[in-house]
Amino acid sequence: MVLNGELVKNSEARLLANSQAIFFGWGLFETVRVKNGRLCFFHRHIERMASACRVLSMEFKMDVISLQDLCRRLVAANNLKDGALRITYCKESNGVYNTIVTTRENPYTEKHYIEGFRLVISGIKRNQYSLMYRVKSTNYLENILARELARRKGYNDCLFLNTSGHVCECSISNIFWGKNDVIYTPAVECGILPGITRSLIIEMSKRLGLRVATGRYNVEHLMKSQYVFVTNALAGIMPVSKINYTRFSVDSRIVKAIREEYDKLLKAGKI
Repeated sequence: MVLNGELVKNSEARLLANSQAIFFGWGLFETVRVKNGRLCFFHRHIERMASACRVLSMEFKMDVISLQDLCRRLVAANNLKDGALRITYCKESNGVYNTIVTTRENPYTEKHYIEGFRLVISGIKRNQYSLMYRVKSTNYLENILARELARRKGYNDCLFLNTSGHVCECSISNIFWGKNDVIYTPAVECGILPGITRSLIIEMSKRLGLRVATGRYNVEHLMKSQYVFVTNALAGIMPVSKINYTRFSVDSRIVKAIREEYDKLLKAGKI
C-alpha cells in the first residue's frame, strides 16, 4: 500500500488512533479502475475528490503528479492487471491529512453481465437535501448495511428512493433505464453521487445518437422501462435483470451498444 507518499507493507502501516477520520469518519475516497495495468480516468477521480474537499471543509494538499506515479508503482508492485485502486484522503488534526492507497481484485465476472443484477428497493430513504450523498465520503456504513440486507434476501444490491419517493441510486452505483433510444437517469438534485462512469455514459450516449434525460422519476416510471443498467468504476455497465419482482431483458441492443463503446474507450487507452 501507499501511506503518505511511501510504499509500505500493509502490516507496517501506522495511523493515529485519535484522528478525525477514525472518530468522525472525516474523509473521502475514490475507487479507480485498473485495466491492463493502467489507471482509468485517474484525473477525473482526483478532480471529484478536490471538489468534495471543499464541501467537507478539507484542504486539498495532494501533489497529484507524485500521487499518480506512486499509484502506478503500487499497481506494478502488486502485479495488478485488472482490479481496483482505492485512494483515501482523511483528516487527522491541526491541518494534517493522510493519503492512503490500496489495491484489490475486480469482483465482477462475466457471469454477472450474462445474468444481470437483481435489485430490491430499500426501505431506507435518501435525504436529497444532505451534503453527504453528493460526495464520496468514508461515511459509507449505511450503504454497506443496506447492500448486505439486500444480499441476504437474494439480491445483488439495493435501490434507494429519496424522501419524495423519487428513484436515486444503488449502494455503490448509479442507475439508468430507458425506452427505445431515450435513456433516463436521476438528477443530482435527487440526492445521488455524480459518478465518474455516470458522466461518461451520458457523454457517450449522446455521441451514439441517444437522448439522455435527467430528472425526478418515480418507481412506476422505472418499472415501465424496456431495459435497466447500473454503472460504477469497476463494473462499468452492468445490466439489471430484476427489480423486486419485475424482470427486465439483459439483451437490450442499447445497453450492448453503450457497453461496447465504453469497452472501446478502455481498450484504446483514452483514459
